[in-house]
Amino acid sequence: EPEPLDEVPKPTEEAPTPDTADPVTMDADAQAGGDSFGIQSGSGGGRSGTGAGGAGNASYGRYLGYVLQQAVARDAKVQRLAFQLTVNVWLDEAGQVTRVELARGSGNTEADEAVLQAIRAIGRIDERPPASLSFPARVLVQGRRPAG
Repeated sequence: EPEPLDEVPKPTEEAPTPDTADPVTMDADAQAGGDSFGIQSGSGGGRSGTGAGGAGNASYGRYLGYVLQQAVARDAKVQRLAFQLTVNVWLDEAGQVTRVELARGSGNTEADEAVLQAIRAIGRIDERPPASLSFPARVLVQGRRPAG
């Protein structure tokens, strides 16, 4: 009769293997295109740019637009108004709204002022802006009358 094991053996952990291999490259001056074998010239390291990219700023801009749009949609004075306007918004390094100005109005002065007040009332944005982001941030804000 088999005897029970005292310990259950643990599976060995292996590093995951990459799905694709790195491209074959030659550390030589760049030339136009590659060849039929898929060999590319250069080390692949690149020679320009900071490596910081700009996607962080673009992503934050979309996030800021979403936050402002949500704040305006929740504001009782603005909820039933139809408008489309562009605002310039300034934030400090902590995400505090420090200034809001109308860049392009909707044509309805009362609606424009109500939207500006709703944005100013936000106070602080949850996510801090990237240090590389310059202000003002220009944001399109829209409102539609609810159906019914």
